Amino acid sequence: MRLDVEILGADGTFVNTMPDVRFDPADRAVYACCEGDLARRTVGTIVVDRSWSNDRGERRLLAELTTQGELER
Repeated sequence: MRLDVEILGADGTFVNTMPDVRFDPADRAVYACCEGDLARRTVGTIVVDRSWSNDRGERRLLAELTTQGELER
């Protein structure tokens, strides 16, 4: 399954899109990693991640998660 993940600021402003994110339906896990610059800019801020399915040309919202930006070292 192909997923596109959109990242929005807490106010709904567009931040970034990660196209073709790896998704394993068997374990229901999404594997995404943000670009370093963007990750550093969102540390400590609230972001909204929206996962969209793009199978067969149909775009369908699968999940919307509100998270706090974090940088793991």
